[in-house]
Amino acid sequence: MAQLVQNSWSAGRSDTEGSRARSSPVGVGKSSGKSAVLPGGSVDEPAQSASFCELSNRKIHNLKIEVKWCWFLGEGCPGGGGFVLEAEEMTAEELLQRYAAGEREFNMADLRGVNLQGANLEDIGLGGSNLRGADLEGANLRGARLGDAYISGGNLGGANLEGAALENTALIGADLREAKMRQVCGRALFWGAQMIGANLTDADLCQSKFDGADLRSADLTGTNFEETILDRADLRGCIGANLSSARLIGTILPDGTIGTEERYSWP
Repeated sequence: MAQLVQNSWSAGRSDTEGSRARSSPVGVGKSSGKSAVLPGGSVDEPAQSASFCELSNRKIHNLKIEVKWCWFLGEGCPGGGGFVLEAEEMTAEELLQRYAAGEREFNMADLRGVNLQGANLEDIGLGGSNLRGADLEGANLRGARLGDAYISGGNLGGANLEGAALENTALIGADLREAKMRQVCGRALFWGAQMIGANLTDADLCQSKFDGADLRSADLTGTNFEETILDRADLRGCIGANLSSARLIGTILPDGTIGTEERYSWP
């Protein structure tokens, strides 16, 4: 059961910042390893992502923040406590122009629903950014730093995510079909993600959550699933899977049988 925790808060920003920023579903905070979804969300579809910085009166985009309120959801998802801050709204055109000019760090950006289909964004930093519903089909995100980003509902079909950092990244319900995800690393949320035919060779996804994800025909050769939850995921036809330390309750295993034990060695 979620517990509501309230504390005092203060926020102040310059007029300049206010002219280019608006309230966005992005959270910031740090707690004792519990997860955070801010008010208006749910475990399955959080309204805010949880981007995790130390709790202090520090300035982020000239915004001085203390804790306002947090939802602590136990073991449901990775990360820590969160609270609302205002993020810089950015269009796809602005992002691409700044990237072409040599800028690579776009942390805490509000990029909800942007169309970046086929864009070359190699080595980009989008930590804590909100890309909910963004179209990144076929985009080059090789080596991207996506820690704490919220990309739930995004389209990353066929995207190149090789070597991307996904620590605390939310990809709930995202389309990752045929995505190139070799050597991605980080503890991430893939609840209900469509990952048919994805290449996860040598990926390190220890302690990630794949509840209900569709991984049919995915290449899982060398993928680290240690302490990973794959409950109700569909693994039919996937290759190279070592599931010896994963949780597989209700999982459709590569041979079509249903997992019933918390630990299952495959093959």
